[in-house]
Amino acid sequence: MPKHKSSNPPISLRHWKHLSFGIAASLATGFLSGAISGDTGGSSVTVTASEAAAQGAPTSGASGSGRVEEWMRQPVCFGFSVSDPSGTCSDGLGFICDDGTEALDPWWMRFRKANGTWSAWTMMSGYQCSAEIFANALAHAWEEMPIAPSTITIQPNTGWVLTTVPTIVYVDRAPRTRNVTLLGTPVTIRATASAYTWTWGDGAQTVTTQPGAAYPNATVTHTYMYAERDVVIRLTTSWRGTYSTNGGASWRDAPGVAHTTSTPIPVHVYNPHSERVDCDLNGNCVTGADGPAGQD
Repeated sequence: MPKHKSSNPPISLRHWKHLSFGIAASLATGFLSGAISGDTGGSSVTVTASEAAAQGAPTSGASGSGRVEEWMRQPVCFGFSVSDPSGTCSDGLGFICDDGTEALDPWWMRFRKANGTWSAWTMMSGYQCSAEIFANALAHAWEEMPIAPSTITIQPNTGWVLTTVPTIVYVDRAPRTRNVTLLGTPVTIRATASAYTWTWGDGAQTVTTQPGAAYPNATVTHTYMYAERDVVIRLTTSWRGTYSTNGGASWRDAPGVAHTTSTPIPVHVYNPHSERVDCDLNGNCVTGADGPAGQD
């Protein structure tokens, strides 16, 4: 946690948290309103949202879909006047982290509006120490992790099932993993299925933590009742994230839950029913005819 290091009157960290977000709008008016061209502007550097995320910016949930954004680190100046992007802030606040290193300046973001002009700069973080920067980079890597949906297996695997007979389903159990390097640290991110939501196409739904199993050890089944029809079986899987920085010797939770949708499976439901038949000893039958008297 950063400690105030400026020679100006100190600001407590608790006060800083309220300051950094409660007055962000008024602080933003102190920024240069004109465009920032290129990647650099004096002592400041502007980067894209993805570049900022790789450097620990809290971009998760902040970016609009397809929105053009610029991010940069800038100190907060006394008098609530934020430094010009060309670079002067002689009375800027500064903080020292618990490990003795200097905290990095807050992240600021602006976006291009529909009319082509830029929005005001908005402060998106406080002063950051390495632990927070790593946490933000990890959250972004987990959010962007591609997760292969669960593969569905149905028994019987014939494209059709029978009413009143349980239909068995199950999925692969393997976790999904991704290896990344965050701030110079090799990290393995693992997605493990935590819940399954089945919809059966007849209005019914099943939510379970069981991946299911094949016959005769089935744990997830559904029984269709008396009606012949076509249905589509669908599955949404929820995934819990964990990460390891020591090659999998230990794991820690990643923030949030991911969801995937499996390829839907169309199935025809048959509704078998009995018919009275009249058969001779050679197996020749007449459907619907009455049998010999006294035999039902």
